[in-house]
Amino acid sequence: MPDAWYQTGGHNYSRVCSKTPPDEHCSFLGPPEADGTPTYFWGFATMLGRVEELLSPIHLERLQSGAHRLSGLTSFHYLLTDTRADPPVEYYGRSDREAALDRPVEAMVVVEEANIRWLLQVAPRDGWPVVFADFWNQLFIVVPMTALLGVGLGVNIIIAMRKRAHQIIKLEEYRREVISRTILASISNLNLLQFPMCLLKLQDFLGLGRLIRHEDAREARKLCFIDQPQVAADLCKEEGVAFISHQWAGFEHPDPEGIQYRSMVVAVKEVISRGLKCSWIWVDYSSIPQQNAFQQQTAINSLSVYASYCSVFLSVVPPCKHADSGHDVDIHSYCSRAWCRLEKLSYATCSWEEERLAFLCTEEGISNDWAGVFNDESVLDVLGGQFSCCTRNHPDDRPCDKQKIVGVMLGIFWRILATNRDAPHRKHARTLLRLVEKDEEKYFPKTASYRTELMEPRPIELFDGFLPILKEMFLEDSAAVQEERVNVPGVSDPWLTCSISLGPLPDEDPLASRNTQDFDQSIPSIHIVQPEATEVQIHEERI
Repeated sequence: MPDAWYQTGGHNYSRVCSKTPPDEHCSFLGPPEADGTPTYFWGFATMLGRVEELLSPIHLERLQSGAHRLSGLTSFHYLLTDTRADPPVEYYGRSDREAALDRPVEAMVVVEEANIRWLLQVAPRDGWPVVFADFWNQLFIVVPMTALLGVGLGVNIIIAMRKRAHQIIKLEEYRREVISRTILASISNLNLLQFPMCLLKLQDFLGLGRLIRHEDAREARKLCFIDQPQVAADLCKEEGVAFISHQWAGFEHPDPEGIQYRSMVVAVKEVISRGLKCSWIWVDYSSIPQQNAFQQQTAINSLSVYASYCSVFLSVVPPCKHADSGHDVDIHSYCSRAWCRLEKLSYATCSWEEERLAFLCTEEGISNDWAGVFNDESVLDVLGGQFSCCTRNHPDDRPCDKQKIVGVMLGIFWRILATNRDAPHRKHARTLLRLVEKDEEKYFPKTASYRTELMEPRPIELFDGFLPILKEMFLEDSAAVQEERVNVPGVSDPWLTCSISLGPLPDEDPLASRNTQDFDQSIPSIHIVQPEATEVQIHEERI
């Protein structure tokens, strides 16, 4: 607690920070003192307690039962009321509802720390002695009873506050453990396919005529399901995989008019004409489940892995109109979309290849413009991009997509730190870290605003408390010898898998003891389902 404080403008401020030495996370800065010394806003604290529990150690009822003997007086009537209550509380403690106190002795019981100002009234049940009444009043009633009540209340309050403080400390330790486990799982997910990497064969993609939904492509037997990262890496190097990034031109279908698909075809053919390997295609509408929300989330968790194991990145940005909002869809709107930024960030930060190919694609052709595609400041600002769910005010109270990508962003940030440490010649990572240091809240906001059609905006947690712990963990990891450090796929060898041990949470929380590495990864496999000879009619449905 602060050792000195004052109040101004309705807020409490402390003159010092209890941490030694203080840091920027100590507390909120308050107005400086006259000599420029900083002050800190600590906030407000409220403790609720039952009056019965505060009074129980004092045993007021013993006054009536004769447990206390004070110079011949053995039984007392008493009444305890709160003088600050408005309207006044009838009583907190009373010996007998029907009894009347005869010339009661009155004493204030004050415990400033708990905002207590109570009035205690005490009188003998059998009346006062005839002589020396004032002496008995002052010596044997006022002093012992006020001392007993005040000390008892104070001790009980201190015990209650210490118990609550221990609960808060334990809760904070538990929260820190949960955050640490989340970070480790995010790093592990950099090379974990929670959902298979689903690819379209080049010839099948060129023959579709339009973008088709994942479920339709699966039923038509046009998807290749890759279950292991090692297999994805082999396929990428030997045959080539194109990652197609584009903006949706409709809320329910990404390309209602087919404009984007035609540009994709032009881009892929141009890549092949330049002698680049491109036998497989990854495109979100066909490669990510659209109907099953759980499967969709696991695929989103693996988005960074998908981008990591692609050999060429195609940003497809033909100009068109959004089918539902009527807004222009072009290079500027593409660069503002959060999902497009995340795809580019995932690809750009995975640099196990010395040179990664990226092209900007329109209906007229493609251009090899890495700087134009991967503008550091905009690509890193994923959470500052536009989300369709937020634009639509989260219909049907759907969760915000910002929360879905917190884990992906934590893993990517660790990979950026590891790249800057282990591969300093890659200046891209250093540039990204400087941007984060300059404005951490911009790129990793603690909270975001969430609203629906039926309610006012409310805050939702994003990265609150994560980055300080992540940085501490990274410093500990960097201090370890090379062999004991966390392996980070995408920094060196693409086959390098994470080996992270996640023990049970404190108190053996059974729900938290599952390890993301427990998935069976013993048999690398690639499943290619060939389409049947007969023509399959694909029905386009709403998501």
